[in-house]
Amino acid sequence: MALGRQHQNDAAFCRIGRSELIDAYNKDCKVLKLEFSEWLASATLWTTVQLADDGPVSWYRIETRYSQSMVVGWIEQAKWENSPFGRNQLVDHIHPYLFRIRQSGQSAVLIWEDQWLYNSWIIQSRILALMGISHRVPARLTKARRIDKAMARKFLEDHHLQGSTVSKYQFGLFLPESYFRVLPDNWKDLTSGLSELILAVATFSHVRVFNRANKPHRSFELIRFANLMEFTIVGGLGKLLKAFQRDVGCDDIMTYADLDWSDGKSYLALGFEPHAQTPPMAFDLVPESGKRRLRLADNTDTKGEVEEEGVVWNAGSLKLVKSC
Repeated sequence: MALGRQHQNDAAFCRIGRSELIDAYNKDCKVLKLEFSEWLASATLWTTVQLADDGPVSWYRIETRYSQSMVVGWIEQAKWENSPFGRNQLVDHIHPYLFRIRQSGQSAVLIWEDQWLYNSWIIQSRILALMGISHRVPARLTKARRIDKAMARKFLEDHHLQGSTVSKYQFGLFLPESYFRVLPDNWKDLTSGLSELILAVATFSHVRVFNRANKPHRSFELIRFANLMEFTIVGGLGKLLKAFQRDVGCDDIMTYADLDWSDGKSYLALGFEPHAQTPPMAFDLVPESGKRRLRLADNTDTKGEVEEEGVVWNAGSLKLVKSC
């Protein structure tokens, strides 16, 4: 069964996956888009202007009183599935528009409906952070150390848009109780009785050993990084990378920047260099969780099941590498 086709002629239903998802959540496209646009409009720290409804995507500009601005694109699933252009519209029109905005010096992100349905609070936090609206804590007040997989998994499921995934090494950034005074007042009750607060997590892959100049070259991947929602840890990722280099050792670290959300500039500031760009990839949505599952080049998902079409896409990724 093609994904989302059960209600193809009913505009009230959001095409977020198989019918089980639609039945389980019973949310329609208009409600999700209304929730998102109302959240944008409700913020008192910025003004919102809807730029255009361009087929399946609606574009909004938000701007603070200090002239900080960004553009947000919202892809409506029903319009996307009924569009006759499909992937070509993304590659030839939507993504180039997104990248042109960034080249002009503005931040720009592209949000698919499924992400808001399952992770609206994370999206809100990330947009606020990009607009400079977050609780900022300097990394020099924190301590970096190894953590176990269970702690990393729980943190990433709560604070990373893509959730958790398999990793070999996990590191956390902790604020000691002696510095809780830098936290907002509404965090006093939340941290009562704690000796420290975890503020960020980074996870890394197994080593990959290559032969370079007749010597073994130890390469690792930075798989996930996330701050505690509503917080920006200034210098946090850099401190976690240094802790990894100190405790594990490496010759280089590579990672991928999600082009729906970033052009990779924050990684460049940490010494990463761009090496390649991957094309847009298609994902199916797992009915039980709503998580995205990568579709392979032969039009099957990662479980080997043949599907007729992709449900959602990303804008691709930028591969970056940092020497240790």
